[in-house]
Amino acid sequence: KDHDALREEARELMRMIGDKNVEYDPNRKLSIVVEFVAGRITETIERMIALYRPDSLIVGTRGERTFLRQVGQAVGTGVGSVSRYCLSHSPVPVIVVS
Repeated sequence: KDHDALREEARELMRMIGDKNVEYDPNRKLSIVVEFVAGRITETIERMIALYRPDSLIVGTRGERTFLRQVGQAVGTGVGSVSRYCLSHSPVPVIVVS
């Protein structure tokens, strides 16, 4: 996909999240920060936590590394290396979603 299509897809997702939030509780305030940064993901996450000081961090269970994903499923962890890193190093609570 080109950058414009990805950007529009992200905007639509943000609109949907905002609409769901208002639907759930019109008085509830929601702040979401989306960053696209080049570099090592663990260092980037640490910098973003230091910069934005969030209440929590939400990460996925696994990335696109097929072999590592299969190994993780075989041993029953279900958590990828980045999620594992966040769980053990993050100064804020971590929510891991699949």
